[in-house]
Amino acid sequence: MTISSDTPDMRALDAATRQALVDEVEAAKGRGWLQPDLRRWFKTQGVDLPAYLAAKAGQAVEHDAAATFAQISITGLPVHPYAPQPDDIREHIEWLIAPARGAFDDALFEIAYDGEGRGPVSARLFGLDEVQDAVEFAVMRNVEGRNVYIGAALRAPDTERRKRSTGDDFYVATAVPIDIDHDYDATRAKMAVVCDDGLVVTTGMTPERRSQHWARLIEPCDDDLAFEAAFGALVSHTGADMKVKDKARIMRLGGTVSFPKDQKKRDAGYCTELTSVTINAVARSIDIDALTMLAPGEARGEKFDASNRPRSDGIERAGAFGTGPVTNGRESYFRNRLLAHLAAYQEENGADPSPEEVWDLAWADFTDPAKVDNSDGRWTGVEGQRELRHRLENTFRRLRGGRLARFGLYSIDTEVNRAEAEAAKAARPFVDPEREEAAAQAETERVAGAIRATPYRWVDAAKIPPRDLLYGKHIFRKFLSVTVSPGGLGKSSNAIVESLSMVTGRALLGEAPKGKLKVWYWNGEDPEEELQRRIAAACLHYGISEADIAGSLFVDSGRDTEIVVAREDRNGLQIAVPVADALIATIKANSIDVFIVDPFVASHAVSENDNTKIEGVVRQWMRIADEAGCAVELVHHVRKPGGGATQETTVDDARGAGSLLAKARSARVLNAMSTAEADEVGIERKDRLSFFRIDNGKANLMPRGGDARWRRMVGVPLGNRIDALEDNVGVATAWEKPSAFVGVTEHHMHAVRAAVEAANWRLDVQCSNWVGIAVAGVLGLDPEGKTERAKIKALVSTWIKTGVLEVVQQLDERRRMKPFVIVGKEIE
Repeated sequence: MTISSDTPDMRALDAATRQALVDEVEAAKGRGWLQPDLRRWFKTQGVDLPAYLAAKAGQAVEHDAAATFAQISITGLPVHPYAPQPDDIREHIEWLIAPARGAFDDALFEIAYDGEGRGPVSARLFGLDEVQDAVEFAVMRNVEGRNVYIGAALRAPDTERRKRSTGDDFYVATAVPIDIDHDYDATRAKMAVVCDDGLVVTTGMTPERRSQHWARLIEPCDDDLAFEAAFGALVSHTGADMKVKDKARIMRLGGTVSFPKDQKKRDAGYCTELTSVTINAVARSIDIDALTMLAPGEARGEKFDASNRPRSDGIERAGAFGTGPVTNGRESYFRNRLLAHLAAYQEENGADPSPEEVWDLAWADFTDPAKVDNSDGRWTGVEGQRELRHRLENTFRRLRGGRLARFGLYSIDTEVNRAEAEAAKAARPFVDPEREEAAAQAETERVAGAIRATPYRWVDAAKIPPRDLLYGKHIFRKFLSVTVSPGGLGKSSNAIVESLSMVTGRALLGEAPKGKLKVWYWNGEDPEEELQRRIAAACLHYGISEADIAGSLFVDSGRDTEIVVAREDRNGLQIAVPVADALIATIKANSIDVFIVDPFVASHAVSENDNTKIEGVVRQWMRIADEAGCAVELVHHVRKPGGGATQETTVDDARGAGSLLAKARSARVLNAMSTAEADEVGIERKDRLSFFRIDNGKANLMPRGGDARWRRMVGVPLGNRIDALEDNVGVATAWEKPSAFVGVTEHHMHAVRAAVEAANWRLDVQCSNWVGIAVAGVLGLDPEGKTERAKIKALVSTWIKTGVLEVVQQLDERRRMKPFVIVGKEIE
């Protein structure tokens, strides 16, 4: 960069300003700022480090840069180069603790932080209902310049809340992380072969990429030995940081600022950086035993299935269909035998067995060559037996502490968590794993024998029935469709008016249904009385009578008629088959064509972020659509926007796991009118939220294309006035967005071209010779008026795109290259 003081665009700082600027920068360095931090921060201010060095040396810099440096000399630099991000911090915490809600509601999570020049020495523990307090605490500590961490596992309820936890405080783990500090690509590739990363915290990019990857467990693990074994196995397998693998481990809390306090790291080029959080909503979970069985550095082989994932049960057998002795996952097999013999002993004797009694029974199974292949002596030697006895002791410790309740087991001596264990046993009786495996084997053989390849039967294309489109290129019979929307726009009113359109056979919103259809609208949130208000308002507005909808519209509230097709408990996903069967029977009995579920989240009780569980829920709705011969429309919320309330919403912003959209055959999204769109069409900004746009975000059954459809919410008085109070209910109506070219003729276009050709016009709207002024003069518009200015900008933009006008680079009066607007190519 060459800096000169010979042009009027350059100026030097005076001595006092220059010294104040240097003092502020040096003060920032004293607070830990490094040169990469300064380089990045200066860039965000519109200047660069060479310009600062030039100004510091007394040289002239550009006017804008000089003004920026003068401002910095007064206000100084921030305390730290970055600020913690509360939303990212909350997202990390919620992702970690979500699977523990319900079965482990009393768990604590640990937020740890470092001291002056020392590692993590202090901590505060929070309950699952204290997330906001934890976020504020983490932000406060991070702003102080402390590195902040979160416990990899949740801590026991009785853990001391104001100090660092130990391995003895382990309670339950929902995920297993690894720390990649170097050789990112190779380490990440090894993990990808084994499992998906559900959450990634990028801890830094300088001098090389560093990150922590979390694999979600299929179900929470409250066995500290199993967790530590899986943790260590995954770390060893991937070659990640070997120091990070114990049950008391803490990991970097995403969304916080990372401060390199170790001199060796600073010498190596580490700098202050903001960590980020990325959640993979479609990541597959993995079984804890599948991780435990990993071998160091193993890339692939017998322990992995066709999709390169470990077998979910962590146990492999020799022979066809796994009928031979156990070869891999022997530790998991031994654990299963401990639980089976423990349950059997209690059932037969009404008392707890001694550890030795259970050991003798399980050891007999384990050393039976017909059941387990121990030819390598790994577990039958002295060291192996010691490890298995440790497993035995851990099992009894968990039994007496009530930690086996989710298996339906409790200690008859201590009776800790007896009620919980009995409830779990009633819901899912404990089954001997060997008997369960034998039954599963028999079922596998039965299914395998029934699989046949079916030759394709040629069908004349003209005789294939067309897809049964019921409404708006969106709702198809026997298929699932989804509407995604932020709250408060009018999605429920839109669903009600669409229902009335299908019931009456009228194009109330500009889209004609196939004919008069029967619709069942189920709203899981609002009471029946509120639904009556909304339907009555829509009928009043559109002139619909009782006779128009009699026998064709079915409406229920979730407050009176609960419809939950799946739940989850400590045993995992539980599909409510009787509920699905009842829905199918009801839909068939009433010849219902379309079933609308509003909202989707009210129709299940599983974790929204668990892709596998949500897929199970969605498959039930697909089954209902198929077997009942109806269309199923699911109305769904979006997650909270990460980029501010003005951020455009897409179908990918749907709340929770992505498997819902993956299974839907059509998905559309609602967006409120933006301020720019309101200005363009002359709508007051305060009124813009009465308008929303519907875009098709996914259409697997129809070709893409077509304009977005607009809706306007209008208030309809119900006429139910009592003591001067009357309900005024919003109703969705069709609305056409006015074009900027209304009233603009070809004559106007030629007049604009003539005006542009007669003078020099700039593209920049801030310039006194903005081309929009020429357009305004021709059309008689006010270029300073908000609505008219938006119309002018839209006209200019369109004319440039169509070649009526053209943008070229020319020298301005200061001899700088700037974009000008000239007349475009000759048009007919």
